Amino acid sequence: MNSLIRQFERIRSSAQTGLNYSHNLPSHHALYSEIIAACQDITQSAFTDGSQPSAWDAILSELGCITPKVGSVVGILRADGHLLVLQRPSGRWCLPCGYADIGETPEDTARREAFEETGLDITQLLLLQVTTTKGDESVAFMWEAVFLARAVSDKVLLSHEHLAAAWIPSVDDRDWHSTHQQHALAVFSAVTGSSISRSPGY
Repeated sequence: MNSLIRQFERIRSSAQTGLNYSHNLPSHHALYSEIIAACQDITQSAFTDGSQPSAWDAILSELGCITPKVGSVVGILRADGHLLVLQRPSGRWCLPCGYADIGETPEDTARREAFEETGLDITQLLLLQVTTTKGDESVAFMWEAVFLARAVSDKVLLSHEHLAAAWIPSVDDRDWHSTHQQHALAVFSAVTGSSISRSPGY
């Protein structure tokens, strides 16, 4: 019973992530909502057979303690040193980014999000900094691992999460999402800094 409850909680958690990113896709939003409702129904039904303590312990062990949300941000550079930025549905611009999935390292998250949001494979992944920030209306507090990476190609394939993409030579005064202007500045600063500029490929 415990292992079954854990599996449904993992499905519910993944569906919740999909729900957060599908507001502009009604059919996907409805599907994720149905998955969440089904998982809740199945989990609740486990309490009707006298196994409430063990089932509840399983859920608590999966959820763990209350901790910050964790994600990765990727500053992707092409061969000429231009940085990739993406336009969100809000109109604001950001670097490729996203929350970590269960079992991922920050590097795994960076590679996955870069590919999901841009279609690009990235190389030479280098951790620049870890930042903390107050989140948006759905996240109270978060940690972000900010990476520098090189793109194998500059042919961007946008996902449904973004409206446009651009390669910029420097940080400008466009309307930036959250702290992403600071992240972009960190990327350019790292490339021009002595420690990284002497490294192979940078």
